[in-house]
Order: sequence, then structure tokens, then C-alpha cells
Amino acid sequence: MESLREQKEYLKKWYNKTAEQYDNWDTEGKFNAEFEGIKGLLNIKKGEKVLDVATGTGIYLILAAEKGAVCYGIDITPQILEVAKRKVKELNLKGVMELRLADADNLPYENDFFDWVTCVGMLEYYPIEHARKILLEFKRVIKDKGKILIDFPDINNPEAHEFKSKSESVNTHVYLYNFNEIEVMLKELGFKIIRKQTKRIEIQLLLEKHISK
Repeated sequence: MESLREQKEYLKKWYNKTAEQYDNWDTEGKFNAEFEGIKGLLNIKKGEKVLDVATGTGIYLILAAEKGAVCYGIDITPQILEVAKRKVKELNLKGVMELRLADADNLPYENDFFDWVTCVGMLEYYPIEHARKILLEFKRVIKDKGKILIDFPDINNPEAHEFKSKSESVNTHVYLYNFNEIEVMLKELGFKIIRKQTKRIEIQLLLEKHISK
């Protein structure tokens, strides 16, 4: 689909351009609540394997590694991955196995490999049909009873619409999902919602994979 390819190219260009500034954007601390929300859901045990999808500058990958996880991170943007690699090296995080260029809809990992998949701040850039494809890839690479942590903007929050407008001013489309659509899709895919919470403009979901008997 041409529009999907164009969206990915816009995202690459934008995050390549802004990679060095990314961690300094939140000068007012607006995202603290979202970060603390994800941190609270990330109940990782030492030694568990975690894949952080759209890892960006490695914010949540680093959080998982500091909890003792064995971490892998992917992103489609080269420059932002370089920032993540630099941060991991500076922090001397031995639990980070690799940071590599890869796409969420075609993960370069074998079936049932991870205990966790985390994906924060990405799904809203794709229509729900493609989000479904991405979630199927997450399901493929995690073990039975494995956990998936995702978020997406709350369509009922006016700030989410402001975020959409701002993002689309730099040519990246944002999709605001109706939660009922998400809930139906997750059930069809075999995910159980363990926790649902709203932090600032984001709905954060902790999911568990169940194999159909």
C-alpha cells in the first residue's frame, strides 16, 4: 500500500531529523505520568526476554534492562537507534543484546522467543488493519502467557486531537482508535487485557497471550 510506505518514510525522515533533540522535548514534564504508568505495568522478572518495538532512544528498553531483563530493541529509524546505542553504552547495560533496524510488521525473530513485547507511542501511526498485522507479529514472537504492553491516544481526550493535528502538520498521519474496536480486535487475536489505565492522553494496556485450545 503506497500510503503505508509513504507514512513509514515520513516517520523515518522526521525521527532521523529530530533524533538528537528527542529526549529534550518534554521541558514541562508532560509525559511523566505516561512514563510512570508504563513503568508501573512493566512487571518484568530478572532474566526475561524483552523486545522493545519502535524503541526510539531506548527509554523503555533501558527501563527493562535496569530491571534485569535480557533486551532487544528495533526501530525503522537509523539516527534514533544510534542515540539509543550511545545511551546503552554510556550506562554500560550488559543486558541489551541488540539494537537493530527492523519493522514491526516483519520481526526478525523466531516464534515464541520473548516473554515480553513492549511498544509505546507507535500504533497510532497506522490504521487499525495494520495495527492488527503488527499485533499478530507480536503474538508470533512471544511465548504462551507472554505479556504485551501497548498504548494509544485516548480518542475522548481533546489533547489527543491536538497531538493528531500537530503530528499531521509534519506529514505523519495519526489514527485515533475507538477503544471498542481495539477491545474486539484483541479478543479476536487471542489476547486477554490484564490491566487498562489512562495516563494523560494515553490508554495503556497490559495484554497476555493465550493459545487457543
